[in-house]
Amino acid sequence: MVFLKRAHKVEITFDDCEFFSGGYSQTISDDNVSTLNLVSPIPTYFHNPVKEEKVVCSYFVYTDPVNKQRFISHTFGVDADTLKYYVLSNRIILYVANATTKEYLFELI
Repeated sequence: MVFLKRAHKVEITFDDCEFFSGGYSQTISDDNVSTLNLVSPIPTYFHNPVKEEKVVCSYFVYTDPVNKQRFISHTFGVDADTLKYYVLSNRIILYVANATTKEYLFELI
């Protein structure tokens, strides 16, 4: 990736991060209900063909302590505690194109 070759790495410090959690629920219909009705000798009318699935996600905002520039991460498919662990264990890297631009990228390694 060309961006990573010209960007420089920034060490993220936990104390300079704010963490936010969120999520949403989505309804998923089970298309296999009609198949179950044809194959199963037991009536499946107790089977609910609609499921609700909760999706957990979180993100963080890193503020550079020197120039006070804020970097907002993309959402990660983990809860806020797991995301905090990733930052504390240096598993997230921030790449910035240069000091005067808003081009940046967070990478989970």
